[in-house]
Amino acid sequence: MKYFSLLAWFALTLGTSAFAETATWQGTIAGVPAWVTVVSPTPIPAGVRGQPWWRWGNAQTDAYVFAFETPQNSRMALIFAKTGDTPEARLYLKAWGAQPIAFRLQADHLELTDPPNPVLTLRPQGGGWFVNGKPNYRLTVLEDGLDCDQHVDPDGQIDLEITVGTDAQGDPLWQTNRRRPEADPYQTTRGCERFGANLRAQPELAFKVAPSIMPIFPFLGIGRESPDWFEQNPNPLYLDLRNYTFRFSPFPGFQNGGMYAINSSTYPPKVSFESPFAFYNFDPATRYAHLVVRGSRFPAGVPFGPEPYRLERTTFRYSWKTDNPTVWRYGLHLAGFYPYQETYQIGGQKFNAPSPANLTRFVVGQKWPMISFVEATQGYPGSEGIYFYSAQANEHWNWLSGTSDEPIAELESPYLPKDDSLVRTSDRAMPPGFRGEYSASYFRVPQLYLSPIDQRVHLSWAQGGLWNLGDGRVLRTKSLQAGPNVDSWILERPASAPPTPPPPRAPGTKPPAEDDTPRAYPGKLEQALYAVDGYLLYSGPDGVELRQASYQLQAFTLNPPADRASWQAFRDRVAPFPGRDPRNLRAWLQAFPGAGLRLPGAQLSQVRIISGGFQMVLSTPSPVSAALGLPNLPAGTHLLRYDAASRTWSRRQAETPKLQGRLEAKDARQFEPARFRLSLENQGSLDYIGPAELWVGNELVKAWRGLIVPGVGRWSEELAFSPSGRGYQPVRLVLGKNTLELAPVFITPNQREGIRQEFSANPMALILLVVFLAGGLLGLWRAWRWV
Repeated sequence: MKYFSLLAWFALTLGTSAFAETATWQGTIAGVPAWVTVVSPTPIPAGVRGQPWWRWGNAQTDAYVFAFETPQNSRMALIFAKTGDTPEARLYLKAWGAQPIAFRLQADHLELTDPPNPVLTLRPQGGGWFVNGKPNYRLTVLEDGLDCDQHVDPDGQIDLEITVGTDAQGDPLWQTNRRRPEADPYQTTRGCERFGANLRAQPELAFKVAPSIMPIFPFLGIGRESPDWFEQNPNPLYLDLRNYTFRFSPFPGFQNGGMYAINSSTYPPKVSFESPFAFYNFDPATRYAHLVVRGSRFPAGVPFGPEPYRLERTTFRYSWKTDNPTVWRYGLHLAGFYPYQETYQIGGQKFNAPSPANLTRFVVGQKWPMISFVEATQGYPGSEGIYFYSAQANEHWNWLSGTSDEPIAELESPYLPKDDSLVRTSDRAMPPGFRGEYSASYFRVPQLYLSPIDQRVHLSWAQGGLWNLGDGRVLRTKSLQAGPNVDSWILERPASAPPTPPPPRAPGTKPPAEDDTPRAYPGKLEQALYAVDGYLLYSGPDGVELRQASYQLQAFTLNPPADRASWQAFRDRVAPFPGRDPRNLRAWLQAFPGAGLRLPGAQLSQVRIISGGFQMVLSTPSPVSAALGLPNLPAGTHLLRYDAASRTWSRRQAETPKLQGRLEAKDARQFEPARFRLSLENQGSLDYIGPAELWVGNELVKAWRGLIVPGVGRWSEELAFSPSGRGYQPVRLVLGKNTLELAPVFITPNQREGIRQEFSANPMALILLVVFLAGGLLGLWRAWRWV
């Protein structure tokens, strides 16, 4: 092949009267030695030989072969032809530029032999390559060389038909891609892009594109640069000489501000996967997007995306910036079952999806079952928004669909990677410098607010939250009142293992790779701050401080930005609040003056809301005189209760948890689903907080990572369980290192199991049955012999 290319090159450069006219330009392109050979059916005037290579031929009938580094290293060929008044461009690449091409010269034209088929064929509509002096972006492009979404060599069968349309100024406005042939997408589970669209949804933003290296063909680029969409669109056709790769980019734009895209695994009208993917620009002075909305939607019955396929699965990643246009600051992730009702059209393609004008209102106006909120406290670069701690994770759908009643562990205890590199678990991870909050049963319109306690934006009605501080510590947030606002902040070092060990793996199986990544398991508390009923309660390594102060848990509410006005309003409201130091919770008290009590060496724990107030456990190494309404306290551990109505405190001696319980099972039958109810009573004054496992016989019914049974209180839960044991089964509740034996439950034997049990207990009955069957078979054999 090497020698064939060399001979072909010599034939081209020499040129004879028996062949087409050829001439080779030699120089550099982007600092790389280059040879461009022009093949023309008409003579190439000698006077153009001193001009740029693209003046040696035309974009109507001529061909161009591009070689780099050596004249034999031909990497690309561009052949022009004409049908009537309409030109056509055919682009040839081997392995999409990674390998040299091979060709031969026929009597009046250039013929490619490897590959013999073009990867791209371009045809302008309504004129030539230029209309009124501007590039003609009304195009039809045929792409050959896609196996699903992988680049392969062309085989002569068109894989993708692309149509490009323009705005009134002649700039590219939209592009649609449709896979051919249109095989039924339900016959394969390969998630290929079958339909795509790109739209400049904000056409008032100026269109900018890199100048072509070939001015007579305005779409081609050759160089050694990575595209910077935030500066200008790269050339749609671009050969990168750094590693000989070819990039084919959307003509209107890609992930720059103002773009709206569809990347669908299914054909219209029911689009799926990234449908839509929108990039809103709120400052025309830049090409950055300030709000990105990435939908991931799979209609019911579509066999792509997370299971179960029978459900409508709709999720969104919703990220926005504030003061720095280059980094994302906040994000919402939402998951639910909402179908698309609106029909939108790009070019000649109609599909079901919210339009660019209605998309943001659709997202922030629904009551989502699951939501997570993320702040990148130091900002996060990129074009697609914030990926982390996402409700879009496929693993959440067991919970969302109701096929599992196990709470989503990664929301409470996300992965803690060492940096923000994207890996398989990133959507369930919290990198250093990121904080987030979640609700797995939200069913509300997304609402945010700013807390004056920590001066941070929060998700209203969050079930919990966490901030990865990046130094081996995390700051947990929670609402003790199960209300809309955060009222507790816990600084801790996560444990290296979950409170309840995972079940043992089958022999020979390997743990998943993500098991090597640390998780935010509940660990060692270092500091805590609680804001309850007019008190600020601090506990840390140097002791406890109680302060009566005037404060609010919510300074003001915030709506997620949905347009330029609401985005600007959000920026203006949060700008004066830089946030407080998450590593020094005691310093937060300085912003809230009031009467206080400092208790060096004391420790505070088990702060929780009770009817009419709150309670806490205070351990003091020395006596405490009456103050702030507290009674005199001797040294020791005390359970203190505060009544908000009377503003009085009461004390009782702290008693360790003392649990009693029972498991009720009505009409429980072997191998059949049944309802069990576990009821526990704590006779101690202190809460039981810790792991628990319920066992019936040798079967684990359920494990709790953090069971809470309130002091001098009751707790119960209904459980679904299909027992395999029979008769009276022992019941035990494993509480960490202790085991609580409960009364046994009776499991009625299944009838089939009962028969087996009868024969096992009475061998003579089994012998008689065998004799009876043998006699019957002998009789049948004799009857057959007689016949």
